Amino acid sequence: MLPGLTQQEARDLIMSVGTHHRNRILSPLEVAELFRKAITAGATPTECAEFVGLTGPTMISKFLRLIKLTQEIRHIVDWGQTGATLSFTAAWHLADLNEFEQETVAREILSSQMNWKEVHQVIQLKNCSPRRIEECVSEVLRMRRVIIRKHIFLGAVTDER
Repeated sequence: MLPGLTQQEARDLIMSVGTHHRNRILSPLEVAELFRKAITAGATPTECAEFVGLTGPTMISKFLRLIKLTQEIRHIVDWGQTGATLSFTAAWHLADLNEFEQETVAREILSSQMNWKEVHQVIQLKNCSPRRIEECVSEVLRMRRVIIRKHIFLGAVTDER
């Protein structure tokens, strides 16, 4: 049992982390808050990871990064991305940005259906250049593959009339 957590919180944590079920009891942010609560009460990230069956503390730090997200973004973070939510992976990448940049990229993730790899590219571009976040997003979106379909109608005139 992790220090600082009730039995119900500990059970919910175990049922929500390390499983790939779509419908989990806790959201990623609720998991982050419980990990923070346990760490504040004296648990180490390694103990937290072992408690939920993870191989190491790396994922715990990713959960804790979600706490740095703005209030406008927190409520749309989910385990997977849909048209109305941000995936856990995309969300923890956003945590390194300032509030304006977080909101700008989150809006673009939802409107352009950016995946976490594209979000990662945006963050890398931003960190490696003096460009504004909007420019970084535009550049990544321009790298998307574009499929152009051309339809050709072939035929012959067989009657001279």
